[in-house]
Amino acid sequence: MNELKIDFMGKRKLVGALSIILVLASIASLAVKQLSFGLDFTGGTLIELSYPETADLNLVRKLLEDAGYSNPVAQYFGAETEVLVRLSQGYSPEVGEQVIHALSDSGKYAVELQRSEFVGPLVGVDDRDRVAAGDHDQGVVRVSESKGRFARRHGES
Repeated sequence: MNELKIDFMGKRKLVGALSIILVLASIASLAVKQLSFGLDFTGGTLIELSYPETADLNLVRKLLEDAGYSNPVAQYFGAETEVLVRLSQGYSPEVGEQVIHALSDSGKYAVELQRSEFVGPLVGVDDRDRVAAGDHDQGVVRVSESKGRFARRHGES
């Protein structure tokens, strides 16, 4: 029976160069686009709204931006008549009514407030940074373990 021989080591420079290119592209992507942390990391206000008919999420976002809310996030919550709005601002008891007022001014919808609550950051900056460093350290350990197993299996040191 013929043994299939693939020259993996002969391709190591090509694969190494490809790996470096992908790592640099990843770093460039992070530098340009950055990470988008949700309410779990940043904290903010969560507002659930109910519409009598399908809501236009782009219109909801535009109306909220026009009302002075920076980077509002609007998404369907269950049905297309239920909308969940996330705001990066702190909570006040009036924020739900203020959002209803901003969205009702368009005259297109009769919006009903279901709930409004503050979501505190569950993960602090220190925790986030520790997790990122831990992922890197874990990757280094895995590579070292694999190298050690390969060396033991093939009699290299």
